[in-house]
Amino acid sequence: MITKPVVYQLVRTMVGKIVDRVPSKRWLFSPLLIGCVLGGYLPPGVAEDWLAALDQNMVPAFAFAIGFMCWWSVESRVVSRSDCLIIVGLSLMFVIPSTQISWLILLLSALWLSRNSHTQQVVEQARLRSGLLVIVLTALQPLLMTYSLKLLAAPILTADAALVAALLKITTGVGHHVGNVVYGPAEHQLLILRGCSSLANLGNAWLVWFALARFRGVPLHLRESAVIFLLSLLIVGLNLMRLYSMGTDLGWHEWWHSEAGMLVYQLMSMGLIAVVILLGIRYVDNQ
Repeated sequence: MITKPVVYQLVRTMVGKIVDRVPSKRWLFSPLLIGCVLGGYLPPGVAEDWLAALDQNMVPAFAFAIGFMCWWSVESRVVSRSDCLIIVGLSLMFVIPSTQISWLILLLSALWLSRNSHTQQVVEQARLRSGLLVIVLTALQPLLMTYSLKLLAAPILTADAALVAALLKITTGVGHHVGNVVYGPAEHQLLILRGCSSLANLGNAWLVWFALARFRGVPLHLRESAVIFLLSLLIVGLNLMRLYSMGTDLGWHEWWHSEAGMLVYQLMSMGLIAVVILLGIRYVDNQ
């Protein structure tokens, strides 16, 4: 029969061996961090709609890579017993097969590293914190987007419908909405669903901006609010244009939902995001 003191001694021995063999935190936590991203990225990718899953997870994966590089280039602190216990506890959470659990483990890991990682150099400390903050936001973005569209779907979609109806009213004289259903000049009604909302693209744009700005070493500044506002305005405006055209002609509705239409919309979104971010980094960096 195994008693508690024996189990405690076994755990203590295993932790001691890990502490002795792992030279730094980056070698201890890197497999866990990468495993979290793969756990949140691969399950949807092997589903039938793998292209949609790729589009949904590409931005968080890109931001994670940026944050990971910042953290890896600086992190070198020796491993402690607490680190080993945290690794074991977080790894056990993988027994729950869920993409949300993977992002949650990544979030908890980054928060732990933020609390227990320090360097002597001020520049290195800033880069370390920036990298870990990007990883935290990388984990939060899929979680917030998923549950926002689940728990707050009605007000979010109603807001989108109200904007489309107002634009139709101004330009054609006919336009109103009931909930997330838009009534315009055409014979058909436009039903706005979760995939039609600009919230997901907004979250991606904000995440990419923050990751690239921190990677370039751009300090936090009030000027960022102007860039984020312009970025948000363009993303919402582009989505509003798409929904507006759907409300005026059924042919546009069919085209925007075709493979060509979806590809054009994503390319336009990525192009706008890239241009605004590149110019925004120069604008904020020249403060």
